[in-house]
Amino acid sequence: TDHLRAERRLRRVEQRLSRARTESVRTGEDLVRDFEAILDVLDGWGCVDGWRLTPRGEQLRFVYNELDLLLTETVRRGGFTGLSLAETAALASVFVFEPRLDDQGSQWPTDETSRRLDTVLTLWEELTAAEGRHRLPETRRPEPGFAVLAHRWASEHDLEDFLEDVSVSPGDFVRVCRQILDLVRQIRDAWPEMQESATALIEAMDRGV
Repeated sequence: TDHLRAERRLRRVEQRLSRARTESVRTGEDLVRDFEAILDVLDGWGCVDGWRLTPRGEQLRFVYNELDLLLTETVRRGGFTGLSLAETAALASVFVFEPRLDDQGSQWPTDETSRRLDTVLTLWEELTAAEGRHRLPETRRPEPGFAVLAHRWASEHDLEDFLEDVSVSPGDFVRVCRQILDLVRQIRDAWPEMQESATALIEAMDRGV
């Protein structure tokens, strides 16, 4: 009886080991597949050439954002070119703001920023289509819900002038503004042609509430 119990335990252990080996192989294969798929997407967006980063890929290295590839392509295609400081803040907000479930914000402070969002969304559709073809997780949609607030703050309005009219708490407002500032610093460091306007925007937004 003891021998039979020991044999059953041994079989169970062998089965667990076999499943673990199979899962390990499958996981390794998935990692290789995902890595190759990511390389294909980056190649399609001009960020790599074989195993080397292109100049566009080098700029991507400076961006630490969930929508990094989308942001990089937006800057490259002139998405921020010609905007005022406040409009730049509004457009930058879509790359960092993630609304709560009950947020309904979708207004834009100017017609020009609304047109720029349409361009960003077109790029986003191109990117998610490429990710879908390669069975990669899709990049989340840029969100415009903070654009009006970012525009007002970068226009040097006082917080008390407008915050009581919206659903964002003071704490959330400060948090998102800090995220925008961090993103603008990354843009400043990655794109020399954006340095002057990015620095001016940082000075306009980096102030006490």
